[in-house]
Amino acid sequence: MLGRWTTARSRTAGLALVVALVTLASPVAGVPSAHSPAANRLEDLGDCAPYTSAQPHHGGYESDIVSTTRGIVSRVYTKNYDLCNNPIGGDSASTAYVMLTREFDQGLFGRWYQVGNVKLPGNACPVYYMQYNPGTGAAITTDYSTACTASITWYRFVLKKFDATPDDYWASYVLLDSTGVAQWNAPNDPISLAWSPDDAEVSSEVFNDARDQSGGGNSSRLTFDAGYWWRVDFTAVSLNIQGVERVCNLCGTAGPYNTQWYDGNTFEVWTDGF
Repeated sequence: MLGRWTTARSRTAGLALVVALVTLASPVAGVPSAHSPAANRLEDLGDCAPYTSAQPHHGGYESDIVSTTRGIVSRVYTKNYDLCNNPIGGDSASTAYVMLTREFDQGLFGRWYQVGNVKLPGNACPVYYMQYNPGTGAAITTDYSTACTASITWYRFVLKKFDATPDDYWASYVLLDSTGVAQWNAPNDPISLAWSPDDAEVSSEVFNDARDQSGGGNSSRLTFDAGYWWRVDFTAVSLNIQGVERVCNLCGTAGPYNTQWYDGNTFEVWTDGF
């Protein structure tokens, strides 16, 4: 959210979120880490400092997408994330999203259009959000819902271009998967993108490295599945995220983050200690 990951493709993390400094309640003790002794666990230790790296991402990008795409959707099994205490300058957040992007273009930082849910310091629950960066130096647009995203619930996060007269338009919204009923529609979507997408992303992201919960816990994981993008004629193409397209920052033996992929669009994200 509110940023980009750094990979071999030279992605650069960015920030568009400014939140107030707040004090959160002390975390409940978690289960032992699967990766390291409890004394060395990084997750949920309480103090956000030190902030040492870009926002870790746990998911993937789809390079097969074409510039004339009509959008992207993924089903997401959501969680209520646990954030670090005493965020320094508001450096705390956790999110899950789908996104259309364009890489570095004419010296610009990058462009993106995303929808998902996010938990910010002081929030008891995640909320729905949309963010659009035109990449032209213009202000980044971010909308937040007033409604909570339910935990352990299947939603569909959708970015889609619709036919209309006189102009086509883009919309970002969240559907309850069980009924297809809209839960939230962003109020300030761009009418048209000022750029052509060259890939798509599905990911979980934390703002403070190794101190915020990414995804779910060991026994109840954030899950993405049934992801696809649309061609210009609305033909659906399943996401096929493979190899280097899969990203898992601060994962492995050092922990605390983990991903498990089952196919090109089905994967789980969780944080040790929960």
